[in-house]
Amino acid sequence: IPFTGKTGFKAFASHVPTNGNVLIVYGPHVAISPDGEVGKFLRPGQDHLTGACGACIGALTAAECGKTPIPLDDEEADADYQMNYITREIGKHTEEIKNHPCGKMAGLAYTAFG
Repeated sequence: IPFTGKTGFKAFASHVPTNGNVLIVYGPHVAISPDGEVGKFLRPGQDHLTGACGACIGALTAAECGKTPIPLDDEEADADYQMNYITREIGKHTEEIKNHPCGKMAGLAYTAFG
């Protein structure tokens, strides 16, 4: 989910050289451990697995706990727009994520990508 909006993409595009090229790659930000566990990653220099994508995992946890995102018309919604957006979107799919045939973390990755 790109969070730059129209203004950000215009600013980005203004830095491309004349007749230059831009490649935008879109896909899920998901970890897979050396043992194949989805949602966990062994980062270089660390001795334990950590989660990724932390924002999506946090949004799913919030949805599972019944926490709702801040309403869009609330001034506080802009304070953490990205997390608020992710929580809102993930929350719409909590049950299908939890019941995904390949597991909850795989379901989260598929939902975040879709």
